[in-house]
Amino acid sequence: MRKHYRLLTAPRVIETESPASWLLRLCYLHQMKFDDVFTSHRLGPPKDIDIASYCKLFKRFAYSGDLPPSHLDAIAKWFEPLVRSSRAKPAVLKEINKTPYSRFCPHCLEQDKIPHFRPEWRLKFWTVCPEHQSKMHDECPECGEHQHTNKVNLKLDAHKNERALQYCLHCNADLTKSCARHCSDKETHDKLIAQDYLLKICRFGKYSVEPYILNSENQAVSINSSYVLTDTQRLIVNFHMAYIECSDNNRIFIGFKNPIRKRSSEELYM
Repeated sequence: MRKHYRLLTAPRVIETESPASWLLRLCYLHQMKFDDVFTSHRLGPPKDIDIASYCKLFKRFAYSGDLPPSHLDAIAKWFEPLVRSSRAKPAVLKEINKTPYSRFCPHCLEQDKIPHFRPEWRLKFWTVCPEHQSKMHDECPECGEHQHTNKVNLKLDAHKNERALQYCLHCNADLTKSCARHCSDKETHDKLIAQDYLLKICRFGKYSVEPYILNSENQAVSINSSYVLTDTQRLIVNFHMAYIECSDNNRIFIGFKNPIRKRSSEELYM
């Protein structure tokens, strides 16, 4: 009978980190491949741990590492509202081959006592860091590769393991050395407002960008000014929500009702 692997220790949970971030730190702590952590616990490795984490996977790791399950609950269930509303798959970052990856803010990673990925960094519309008001980075500045959330670099020097997520998964480059990419003040403000609104929609509510609500008497009542979007902000929200909520078949050419088709020679010369 196959023995059940038990963790001797587990990294403490950081409240602001994503489920994948904690799992990656666990892998580096034990010097194990990502898939091996799951198979050693008789679990099948999920395609994307962030949007599968609301299941019972993390309870198994909590008991195995002598962690109170409540410590992992907050991060394990972060993506659950997106999954329940069927918005998770179109909203999170993935490569063409479905490999999940995360954006990153070099300033955040540099300031972290323990570098970690935030759950918001997985969202396609999360393009500006609210804390540093600079553009998020998609790729390593040295090799141009994405930072996958289901792989680890076991060739990284052991003394760097505690800060492993600060280094590129592929070439070991220091991600905190990435050049800052600043937006204009107006652009930054619009994107920050829009992405915060999008986050609230995806996690907690229904899609609406109207500056009013209907009261019990069916009359239009203005809502709190902090929730009223400008035309630019409404455009950003509408664009992203159109992508998130349309069907897979229509997502390739968003905004086009009719697919692009090959025209005949007669049509070309009409």
